[in-house]
Amino acid sequence: PESDSPHQDVSDIFEDEPGPAWADSSDSTLRGIELTNAMEAREDRLVVWTTGLLLGLLNGSASPNGSPCGSRQSVIAGSSGSERSDADSASGRQLHDFMKQISVMYPESPYNNFEHSTVVAMFANKLTKQASVQVQGLTEDDKFFVLANPVAHFAIVLSALVREICRRGDSSNAVAEQNALQKIWDLLSGKDYALLFRTICATSADQELFHYILVECVLTPDLLCSKKRGRGFKRASNALPDPFVNEEDALAVDSEVMALIKLIIQASDIAHALQHWSIFSEWSERLYDQHNESFLVGDTDVNPAQNWYEYNLSFFQNIAIPLAETLRDRSLGEEHLVCALENMQEWQVTGREACAKLFLGKPSIPRKNSLAAETA
Repeated sequence: PESDSPHQDVSDIFEDEPGPAWADSSDSTLRGIELTNAMEAREDRLVVWTTGLLLGLLNGSASPNGSPCGSRQSVIAGSSGSERSDADSASGRQLHDFMKQISVMYPESPYNNFEHSTVVAMFANKLTKQASVQVQGLTEDDKFFVLANPVAHFAIVLSALVREICRRGDSSNAVAEQNALQKIWDLLSGKDYALLFRTICATSADQELFHYILVECVLTPDLLCSKKRGRGFKRASNALPDPFVNEEDALAVDSEVMALIKLIIQASDIAHALQHWSIFSEWSERLYDQHNESFLVGDTDVNPAQNWYEYNLSFFQNIAIPLAETLRDRSLGEEHLVCALENMQEWQVTGREACAKLFLGKPSIPRKNSLAAETA
């Protein structure tokens, strides 16, 4: 529903405010200041939204049989009303501050940015809710019952919010990825967020589950982001992804359950393609801008302008549609496959014209080459 989404045009942020100072001015400096303020306001709104989403997972979750399930209830059990309210407020403030810290860790990037992480998180939350419905009626002894645990749900959504920080757009640098993940873990488990961490992980079992799912989800390969992608994609398997093998935490989550969770994460990474055309087209353009920026600064020798139509077609055929088919087969919704198929059909009809408009006015000569040409 629209009310559940944090996303709107930047202009909507100021819909009740007078026009910006630069509206009738040619001063580019003033315009830049106002634009910066607008983007900061948008980011603040996204921080508030993500804080509310995560707090809801901590406060409102219960197991399918109606009993409390997870650490949040353990922390506040036996407290008086005022003590419970104070704990809620304090942990809420810490969560808001933590999410603010996460938002500033993101680079200024057209695609792999904090705003995109909220799109991924919203989709991951939706799929996890759908998965948890499937465990209704199961006993706690069933391996899939963990999907009803709010600690697991929280870990899945949080991983969606932070994993793009760890990748920085390139899933090939495993050391940098793990270092970034360790930095985030140290921040969350440190003294500044001690109450929040105890709220999430009231027991050692909670902490083991939380850490295991967070690490597995963050390190799950993003099928879209790799500098070695070349001119197309290999077809994604319709089988569930293989979980990582971690001897220390091997029994934290059953391998089949973890594979389903990883499917949720990989599908959420490409959420823009599994929703309506307007959402896909917006984020596809942002992804092009990011690829083009990498090309211009010499990070890659692949010019996206040369094959953007074929790139997206290959993406639909080999990534988006197979993943959507797997979601359908796992009873996580057929609407995602319908959207992916419709988007591919729309791209086949209008994609070349969209590419022509996209390329207009955008630089296409690598800066290092253009500089060499100027000095020659």
